Amino acid sequence: MAELYPLAFEHLIRRAFYERRRQASIFDLPASKFYHGDASLDTSVDFHSQRAATPVGPAAGPQSQLAQNIVLSWLGGSRIIELKTIQINDQLKIPRPCIDAANIGYNVEWSQELRLEVSLKEYVAAHMLIEIIREANLLGVEGPSFKSETIFDISVGYDLAGIRSEPVRRWLEAMQDARLLVEQLRREIPSEFSKYRHLDFKTNIAGSVTLSTFHGCPADEIERIVEFLLAEMGFHVTIKMNPPMLGRERLEYLLYDRLGYHDIEVNQKIYDVNITFDDAVDVCRRLQSVASKHNKRLGVKFSNTLEVINKGTFFTEEIMYMSGAPLYVLALSLAQEWRRVMGPEFPISFSAGIDAHNFADAVAINLVPVTTCTDLLRPGGYGRLYKYLLNLEKRMKSLGVQNIGDYIIKSGGNGEEAIHQACQEIIARIEERHSDAPKESFEEARNCLRRTEQALKENLASSNVDLKSTLARQKEFLSAAVHSARISKIVEEIGDLCRRLTQLAGALNTPQIVEQAIENPRYHAQSNRGAPRKIGSHLLLYDCINCDKCIPVCPNDANFSYEIEPMEIAYTNYRITQSGIEQIPGGVFRITKSRQIANYADFCNECGNCDIFCPEDGGPYIEKPRLFGSLQTWQHHSNLDGFCITGQGAIETIHGRIKGDQYLLRADTAAGRAVFEDNGFEVELSWPDCALLRIGAKSSAPVGHILNMQCCYILATLLRGILEAKTINYINLMRNP
Repeated sequence: MAELYPLAFEHLIRRAFYERRRQASIFDLPASKFYHGDASLDTSVDFHSQRAATPVGPAAGPQSQLAQNIVLSWLGGSRIIELKTIQINDQLKIPRPCIDAANIGYNVEWSQELRLEVSLKEYVAAHMLIEIIREANLLGVEGPSFKSETIFDISVGYDLAGIRSEPVRRWLEAMQDARLLVEQLRREIPSEFSKYRHLDFKTNIAGSVTLSTFHGCPADEIERIVEFLLAEMGFHVTIKMNPPMLGRERLEYLLYDRLGYHDIEVNQKIYDVNITFDDAVDVCRRLQSVASKHNKRLGVKFSNTLEVINKGTFFTEEIMYMSGAPLYVLALSLAQEWRRVMGPEFPISFSAGIDAHNFADAVAINLVPVTTCTDLLRPGGYGRLYKYLLNLEKRMKSLGVQNIGDYIIKSGGNGEEAIHQACQEIIARIEERHSDAPKESFEEARNCLRRTEQALKENLASSNVDLKSTLARQKEFLSAAVHSARISKIVEEIGDLCRRLTQLAGALNTPQIVEQAIENPRYHAQSNRGAPRKIGSHLLLYDCINCDKCIPVCPNDANFSYEIEPMEIAYTNYRITQSGIEQIPGGVFRITKSRQIANYADFCNECGNCDIFCPEDGGPYIEKPRLFGSLQTWQHHSNLDGFCITGQGAIETIHGRIKGDQYLLRADTAAGRAVFEDNGFEVELSWPDCALLRIGAKSSAPVGHILNMQCCYILATLLRGILEAKTINYINLMRNP
């Protein structure tokens, strides 16, 4: 079902708490895969004047659209959340399936799938739910350390007219001041969790925007969009750039000659319609002045996906967008070239083929944030995320560093050179600004900075690196030692030297990381040709091999498991004749396994990702029971087979549509009776064993109509299995609050 129907805030809260208590998980992510963080390490970073507890987050895409997706990203350790891109056209007709992450990763559209007002509510709800989870310590963090500082970053596209339009402008303003929506959602917090209604929820949900220019937005329009966001809307801005900025020769040399992806055909039109590297440089230099004037920050992001020709059969579109391993190399190369021209101080964020293996490398070159998408669509899903940070922490410990800045400075072996360059920069500024000062003052400053440089290098070489403390001690020493007042004010610049050291070291590390990536076989075509294994069997409504891959690979948490007792029931079918009702041969209703898979239709956008990784054919989102969250959505999507469970008190009802035909089963659990209906028969049954008590034909039933009793057992089994499941699912959560 391509339409999405978000869950009410009250049910999201209940789901998080109940599931955490009963199953040690939240939204199907096991607590063992929550990120707690090493209290001895400071993994925080600065992003547009805000502090985030980690440098990782989801890129604007399937992991940052619905509230539960955002919370899942946060549970895995994301602290800079790039929200899914919104735009004026919020009723897109997106082709299905739209994701193929079998190896390197392709998609045909990852823009918003919700109306603007619904996206706004989901983002605010996610922000509030994260705060509730933090306050309730559902993460299970022991001790005082809690790496919770989180930044929401808006992603918006794709042209000036749309972004300046009244609906988008109001949406952006609401993200800056969400008081009305926060108060509305506050009232929706269930009474059993009423103590969280009094939390001081943040109402400025986001203060920064990543501009998604997509493919083909002209340079002058990009500039005007950013001016609008900086000057009129008051946001910090990051401009997401596109791979063709590398130029045809360099891009295709890397893609084909170095990496070997000769089967990928780049859409040649992109070189003519995308902003060029030189134009991007000119635009950003002008925009730096605009940002500075309005006390805002400007950055760039590398990179968007690469537009290529679709040669396969999985997608129906002519064009698709490449991500994953090859994009990692292309985007890194683009970041290196950008730094060469714009300098190490220009902020760069990153998203291209990031996974647990290369995340620490991306952090080492001072990319903030480092966002991910394709990797989280693979088996394990959001459960892959915490390993990014564990690997980073492991590397930090091996280097003897306690914070990200010192990690960047030491990790590439370029720390001493960065220290030397930074000290030389200070000396150059002293000489430039105070050319009239006595010669002795200059020599005094040089000597002091030499001592500072030596102290920093000695600390860097130690097993307990703490450059900030070393600088603080040097600052105290210099303040007492330097006699020239004018020179001493300049020398005090060393108090902020750590930031400059991080910038310089990140830039010095970049060529090494880029070359390592180009040479590394894991990014080459020969290492990325495999496809998930298929075993030749076809999925059925019940039973499968229970590999459990389909649950975590769904970014929306739409697939879920439930339990039923294995059974084998011989049944008889019935047919209406001229003289009454006759028995006809039926069959055997058989379930061999207790663990079953179902699909919560309200969250399923038919992206196809579960089909990619399911070892059996057919696709879980197609073949497994499709459960709708309300009778309205079940009726609205009358073209789809599926089920809806409703009820009141002891009366439980399941509506079913099987091969286009509609059925109903209503069970009175207190009386031990049930009624099963199709459009021709009404059958009375005992409950829960479904033994036949009476069968009758409806007056409107045509002669020859056949009642398939297998459908009765399908509905009965689903009704009991879903509602009586030991595990929490979205259906039994709403029926049994």
